[in-house]
Amino acid sequence: MKRIIVFLLVCTMLAGCSPSPTKSSYSPTAPTKSVLERNREIQSEAEDAYRNGEDYWSSVKPNYQPVDKNCVYWVKDGYAYHSARDCVALLRSKEILHGTLQEAFRTGHDHPCSKCVGN
Repeated sequence: MKRIIVFLLVCTMLAGCSPSPTKSSYSPTAPTKSVLERNREIQSEAEDAYRNGEDYWSSVKPNYQPVDKNCVYWVKDGYAYHSARDCVALLRSKEILHGTLQEAFRTGHDHPCSKCVGN
């Protein structure tokens, strides 16, 4: 039994999410570079729209990613959880926390991000 618990803890750590929320500058389970590149393009398009007088957030196109209930992302003062470490809504965040979906809910991050999770 002890070996199984140790094995599960090692697998969790290798997957990039710890059992409790932690600061993260990079996670091995982060989306591939193409997701990050696409979100940077989306961000750039929204910034261009903003310069042309449009609402920034409304101009941000969604880039939905599957939710892994064992590893989601959020920021301390936010209310949403994110399926992607590189979500366009998190690109400017300096401190990104991660953990299970249950931990996100427990810390008040119980709304899905409209840009990476959807409704």
